[in-house]
Amino acid sequence: MPLTIAHLINHPVPPKLNSGGSNRSVTWLAEAQAKAGDNVIVCSPEGRSTDFFTHIELANQASPETLNQILPSGVDIIHLHEGFHAIAEATQQLNRPFIQTIRNNAALAMPGQLACNAVYLSEAHMKLHNGRRFVYNGIPIDQYKYSQKKQDFLLFLAKVKRSKKGVQTAIKVARGLGEKLVIAGGYRLGSPATWVPFWPGVDSVGPVAGERKLDLLALTKALLIPIRWDEPFGLTVAEAFASGTPVIAMRRGAMPELINDGQTGFLCDSPEDMMAAIRRLNEISPAACRREAEARFSIERVALDYGDLYKEIMAGATW
Repeated sequence: MPLTIAHLINHPVPPKLNSGGSNRSVTWLAEAQAKAGDNVIVCSPEGRSTDFFTHIELANQASPETLNQILPSGVDIIHLHEGFHAIAEATQQLNRPFIQTIRNNAALAMPGQLACNAVYLSEAHMKLHNGRRFVYNGIPIDQYKYSQKKQDFLLFLAKVKRSKKGVQTAIKVARGLGEKLVIAGGYRLGSPATWVPFWPGVDSVGPVAGERKLDLLALTKALLIPIRWDEPFGLTVAEAFASGTPVIAMRRGAMPELINDGQTGFLCDSPEDMMAAIRRLNEISPAACRREAEARFSIERVALDYGDLYKEIMAGATW
């Protein structure tokens, strides 16, 4: 039976051109749910309605009374996203079924009473927060370009200004092997290779989106994820696999859950491990990466997983 679902997020939906993973994930989920027959509403401070969902403007803070006025009476389930703490508190006072996806680690500071019905992005993320449910992120697989023919460059695709993403390690690894590295994701003052023109072996292309991003993911021989923190998920892993591209990542956060070591990429504990992994890239099949994306990281699977959790909550379950 079709549901009426209201997603609440504090980022623009649909996402802007260079938006991060959170609003892209919510947009994809809303579209998948609509295609499956559900009636979908998205509430956010900025956005617009599409062929798949109705957009309702929602300020970053709202009282329970305001939420009741904004949300139609026929909403079956409210789905909160992205640490919307003030809205989470108001929602829990409505006495309506709700669920919330925790998308970062800042939620470790969330008061316990606001972590009700929380869903995390991976098993590692869930355990870090002492949670009880997780659902992997997903992507619209068919929107990604799949290529078995790779070009001779490595790719770093993340927000460069965040030191925890490890751009300096990526540069060290690539230069240590004499490999060309494309850095996509902005510039970092402390990393001259990201902004000095003609840095040897490095091509820093700034933030990318659309066709440019799809081409880089499909043509690179490997995506490097030298993270220095416990990544809750890692959407670029799924995007790389859909493109037929292996991933070489540090063994932190969700990476051991996402990467089948030696089959779809390599898990590493040091820059030297990453260098050794690059030398073994001929062992990884692009077709195996694509199959992994189709089997585990489709947005349709995400919609089904959340549908099961919605039914639990609507039947009276809480956690």
